[in-house]
Amino acid sequence: MTDIRPECTYEYKVGTTFLWSDVYYFKGTTPDYNKPYEQLEMESDVLIFGDWGIGPTGKETSIMMNNFAEMRLFDAVLHIGDMGYDLQDYNGRTGDIFNNEKQPIAANFPYMTIPGNHEDYNNATIYKDRYVMPENYANDGTSTFYSFNLGLAHYVLYNTEIYFGTYDEGAQQTQYNWLKDDLEKANQERDERPWLIALTHHPMYSTDPYQEGDNSKLHPAFEELLNE
Repeated sequence: MTDIRPECTYEYKVGTTFLWSDVYYFKGTTPDYNKPYEQLEMESDVLIFGDWGIGPTGKETSIMMNNFAEMRLFDAVLHIGDMGYDLQDYNGRTGDIFNNEKQPIAANFPYMTIPGNHEDYNNATIYKDRYVMPENYANDGTSTFYSFNLGLAHYVLYNTEIYFGTYDEGAQQTQYNWLKDDLEKANQERDERPWLIALTHHPMYSTDPYQEGDNSKLHPAFEELLNE
């Protein structure tokens, strides 16, 4: 969809001739069509988290976030990996339950995702089939790394799973080249969007000894680039 206006609210429903969903709505949140814009009008509230399942704690989170959604207390959700625990379990039923529970949010707000280690099953095939994220020249429609602009920030979501398990050096290099290009372009627009926010599932820094193995792989892969 193009020409989404930031001051407008859009209603929609999906279905077929006889079966239709409830009516959902969203607001335009990507007003990049008429620059320059007033920065004070471009403030945005974003929920960022990872690791959300369908167990008791996950249900409490669902109730809380659904309440936030009803009050429109945020503009977008960034889920940085590990959804459902695990989407493929019980012949995919776990993924169905999880997506149904988050529908009140995902149907009314931008709900952006990247894979975590719990999406690794069968080369993240189930994740790629269930979640459709912005395409770019490098990600081949896999929804595993991409970027977008929202308010005063440029958000970059990239995939660290290709550095663990059976890793693919070709995939690492493809993503790295794209990330470098994306950050360079975003850096040229800092007057319009001064914030660059990079998100991924595995932390590059941690005081937890359990994460030391992750850190040793991610430092050489990303630290110099991000510092630059």
